[in-house]
Amino acid sequence: MYGTNHPETAKALYNLALLRKNLRDYKSAESLYRQALDSATKTLGSNHSLTDVILDNLVGLYNTKLQAEKGKRLLQQYGKKVINR
Repeated sequence: MYGTNHPETAKALYNLALLRKNLRDYKSAESLYRQALDSATKTLGSNHSLTDVILDNLVGLYNTKLQAEKGKRLLQQYGKKVINR
């Protein structure tokens, strides 16, 4: 109905990613988060709150999978501050 590059598509992909993550299907969740992030970035911009939420959740997924460095690189790619914990 909306197409791949629409804010509602980004929201739907994000919600599916959350579901897959909660089901511990991390591979599917990562793919859906990446699709949602791409869609949100294209339609809303890299500084929009939805884009930030999706990015934050994707980085959180990487931390869950013990891939913190991958998350840090993604944050740097989007120009976000990396906080070492």
